[in-house]
Amino acid sequence: MSVRAVRKAGTWQPLAASTEPPSGFASAATTGFVAWPGYTGSLIRSYKGRYGAAESGTMGNPTIISGLQWGPDVGSVRIDATAHDITFRGCEVVGWGPELGGFHVESGAQRITFEYCTVHPATPTDNTAGSYTNSRLQYAIYSNGEYTTINRCNLYWCPNSIQVNGTGTVVTNTYVHDMTYWSAPTGPGGFTGDHLDCMQMNAGVNNVTITGNTFVLLHHDGAYLNQTSPLALFQDFSPTVAYTNVLIEDNLLAGPVGGGAWLYAGYETGKGGVAGSNVIVRDNLFWDEPFGRGGAPRSGYQMVLAAQPWGVSGNQWTNNRWYDGPNAGVVVQ
Repeated sequence: MSVRAVRKAGTWQPLAASTEPPSGFASAATTGFVAWPGYTGSLIRSYKGRYGAAESGTMGNPTIISGLQWGPDVGSVRIDATAHDITFRGCEVVGWGPELGGFHVESGAQRITFEYCTVHPATPTDNTAGSYTNSRLQYAIYSNGEYTTINRCNLYWCPNSIQVNGTGTVVTNTYVHDMTYWSAPTGPGGFTGDHLDCMQMNAGVNNVTITGNTFVLLHHDGAYLNQTSPLALFQDFSPTVAYTNVLIEDNLLAGPVGGGAWLYAGYETGKGGVAGSNVIVRDNLFWDEPFGRGGAPRSGYQMVLAAQPWGVSGNQWTNNRWYDGPNAGVVVQ
């Protein structure tokens, strides 16, 4: 659960009260296994760490895997390249894997769905050598598969909670919060720093839907972060492939102070990226409340980077506004 922060004696200190999202937005109460209508009060422990063709269903009739919990002894639940048409529903992964997701979907898998799932590492420990042994989880859900769906999931204590790179991605009604980070030189391969994002894509893809989510880029102790983004459509892996047919709508976003932006919209000219088409960003809300309670000053941040050429090729930026604070209701240009 997130915490607010307040200015005390020259530092930002956590407040006791939580910053659960306002009513009507994706929150801890509406996501994860506790919100699953089939939850009976407990989950069944599973030690199965890989799913493939043997567990697959058929298009329109997926295999349903529900009510399971994987502990740190499993580390990461792998969905391999042969898997297709599997739905994980009302499950929890308490995982660790410094370069893996709690749910990790390999390239080649298709139509893998996560509904009412909770994913987090064993502890929120960050910036220690121990956090790269049996307690750190880099991604909550990582997918290189096609047609990945994430709905009503509760994801926290990860530096990069969602990374999806395939066509047909759908992320809806999901709550990402309470981030962790790594900035010491003792990570795997001399890795020296995390790139923090609630959700990121790294290759231009088509047919993407991102709606009704709450993405809050706060550190787990309540402090605001100075990088990178609640929602980022990057072009690192295939800059000459454009994002096409993307809908980003009705999300509640709270972003970084300083570096990064509250939204990367998928056109990174500095990486040789090309402009997209039919990229629609509308009716999203930017959440000021953590700022107002002392989480960070209201200055030094950017709202949008990698903006598409709006009004061209079907790209639209429409009615995106501040939800609250001194600019409540004001349209963000």
